Amino acid sequence: QVLVDVSPEDINYEDLSIIDRWLLHRLHKAIKLADESYSTFQLRKVGVLFYQLINDLKWYRRRGGDNRELLRLVVETWAKILAPMTPHLCEEIWELFGKKSYISLETFPVAEEKYIDDTLELGEEFLASTIEDIRRIVEIAKIKPKKIYLYTADPWKYQVLKIVNENRDRSIKELISIVMKDPELRRYGKEVVKLIRELMEMGVKPVIDEEKILRDGKSLIEREFGCEVIINGEDKGNKKRQAIPYRVAIYLE
Repeated sequence: QVLVDVSPEDINYEDLSIIDRWLLHRLHKAIKLADESYSTFQLRKVGVLFYQLINDLKWYRRRGGDNRELLRLVVETWAKILAPMTPHLCEEIWELFGKKSYISLETFPVAEEKYIDDTLELGEEFLASTIEDIRRIVEIAKIKPKKIYLYTADPWKYQVLKIVNENRDRSIKELISIVMKDPELRRYGKEVVKLIRELMEMGVKPVIDEEKILRDGKSLIEREFGCEVIINGEDKGNKKRQAIPYRVAIYLE
């Protein structure tokens, strides 16, 4: 009901927050997959996409997302996607939004590639996994932290990830040889070899701006654990050296 009086036409991509852009990415990715599923008569996949939407909206709200214009766009779009399967319910939703035409006469949504950005998805997955890592440490340590220090990896480790990502089809031995050709990276010696093995075990992903993502999600982490979060601050317990791309180092105080 709170979405009835807003217009999705008011959305300006440049004004959207990171979590808004993530939700828009998820929406257009779902449109693309739903279109493919209808075309191949795999209707069950459309139902699965809808349940994924519910989880997406839960994460969006948990992250503090509250863009009503965007939420209305999501609901209107999903009404169109589901109309072939649940026509009566979708017509009621359409009428609720004050639409004069029938939803059955609307064209199927079109996925716009400009809104699909997989790095947004990787960023939110990284934030969620960081929260779970903190929770696991808190449970093991059986303490209620007053401060949480988070450290992202040193710059040279992201350079290694970039090279590994560009040569992802190579063997570990070949990757080590390629990385070691860089004199700046070669000086880290055995650390490079260990890092390449860890990256390959985790699954090679592109470099993302982890510090920016953590700072954007800082308020969520503080709400989840009820304490202050410091990102790349004083290196407590020499923890920072343990961080690698996609896995922060954590220190609880």
